[in-house]
Amino acid sequence: MNSRDRVMKTIRHEAADRVPLNVWIYRPDVEKACVRKYGSLDAFYDAMHTDIYTGYTHALRDLFARRPDERVRFSLEKLSHLEFPDPADARVYAPHAHSSSSVEEAVAKYHGKGKAVFGHVWGVGETIQGLMGIEAMFECMATDRDEMKRLFQRAGEWSAEVARRIIGLGVDVVEISDDWGSTRALMFSPRDWRDLIYPAEKIIVSTARKLDTPVSLHSDGYIYDILPGIVEMGINILHPLQTSAGMDQRKVKKEFGDRLCLYGGLDVTHTLPRGTDEEIRAEVLEKMETLKPNGGYIFCTSHSVQEDTPLERVELAYRIAWENSVY
Repeated sequence: MNSRDRVMKTIRHEAADRVPLNVWIYRPDVEKACVRKYGSLDAFYDAMHTDIYTGYTHALRDLFARRPDERVRFSLEKLSHLEFPDPADARVYAPHAHSSSSVEEAVAKYHGKGKAVFGHVWGVGETIQGLMGIEAMFECMATDRDEMKRLFQRAGEWSAEVARRIIGLGVDVVEISDDWGSTRALMFSPRDWRDLIYPAEKIIVSTARKLDTPVSLHSDGYIYDILPGIVEMGINILHPLQTSAGMDQRKVKKEFGDRLCLYGGLDVTHTLPRGTDEEIRAEVLEKMETLKPNGGYIFCTSHSVQEDTPLERVELAYRIAWENSVY
């Protein structure tokens, strides 16, 4: 069974030979450490036995920026009348800071290696906060509700077209990034999420699902209160199950493990950078004990490995995960 088959079976809650593995390495210092030791990121990923490669598309904010480091900011009035670039624009699919290959190149290369390819698109919340700033977005959600609903809808339609195009390029899974939780609480009320975010995000999800493509949601923080809505929306895979924000992984597995493929779980804020070897071992084994039973689990970090994390700790975690991944 190759990696692609293993991942797709796991997403469908079918029997696989072992738990698929992945690791998020998106910080330059960590990437350089991997390359210094292994010669390339691909060689590092292979040594960690990873099964997934994620190809990134560019966010709307990238297309308005004149420089990669420029922070684009538009007022609500300006955004309401702003024409969005064509989702077919080649810049959307060009190599990204998080993936050196274009989406099309990534599909050809990593399908050739037998891996599953996730195609990353940007959710409606991250799209709009990238254009107007997070504080302005929250303020306008309270003061200009109807206009924000229309704006989220436009963002959903734009990202849905990007999703449709990368599915046409051959990605196996559409990965949506949209952070809705903070530490211990949602960033807005469940009502606001249901009224403003849900209908727009569902446009992206429904587009992928109609094309028989599963959808993975990356949403940091505490989002337990809206998990029923996330399932209803049609999400297949949930990342990262952030315990440091109060997400009870055992509870999520028990209540939603038959409807969601759970993805992630390995803490990058304490355990990997500062935990002892025994603490790392205990956490990896706890993930396998809690989330592995009955399938539907992909082992991964809860976010990108941080710059203060010695590479040896990542290697230890993935050696233990590999040794305990077989069903």
